[in-house]
Amino acid sequence: MSAVPARSSELRVLNGAREIAARGKAIGLPLIATCADISSARPVTVGDGTPVAALFEFAHDAREYWLQGDLALQNIIVTLTRWTAEPFYYDHGVIGGWQQMRIAPELLKQGTGTNLSICASIVAPIHLAGGVIGAVVWATDQHTVNVRALFDEHAAELHVMALRFISVVTSANRISRATTMWCLRRASCPACRPLPASTIRRSPATPTS
Repeated sequence: MSAVPARSSELRVLNGAREIAARGKAIGLPLIATCADISSARPVTVGDGTPVAALFEFAHDAREYWLQGDLALQNIIVTLTRWTAEPFYYDHGVIGGWQQMRIAPELLKQGTGTNLSICASIVAPIHLAGGVIGAVVWATDQHTVNVRALFDEHAAELHVMALRFISVVTSANRISRATTMWCLRRASCPACRPLPASTIRRSPATPTS
């Protein structure tokens, strides 16, 4: 994981990322992808500008996927994340969930036509107040993993974990932006800038007897 300054909100993000990664390894889905805001043209970052998605290991043929500006237009997982708030699984081109999912044929082609090494995953879409939509994906490139059984056993738990993580990331990002704006205003506002030492009038020293 990339180094991030150890401020309170960012530590919570790091701890959440470690928890997500560890849970993925434990259940056989060690490749993690995440997006804190799928509508944003820029990846959500923490600390020194580290993209949240860069905190995880993902597929070797999808490095820095968060820099793909057209990802939301080409990826069925992102498309479905917009339209459902329940977790679902992807299994070699087949998509399912707690309820029957009716998916348009053209969308299914996006899933079956992908060249990525990812062959199965569990996706936890997160819809927050204010219209923010994010997601966490636990995935594998191993064809022998029974992702449907893993979904039945772990989907609810992973969904709660994803909700907590995306909420923490969103909160940390807002704090970071608010701090940046405060610093910019302080730097540009004459009333907020500290006075030069030469302009400070000091009281004359009191003579001692």
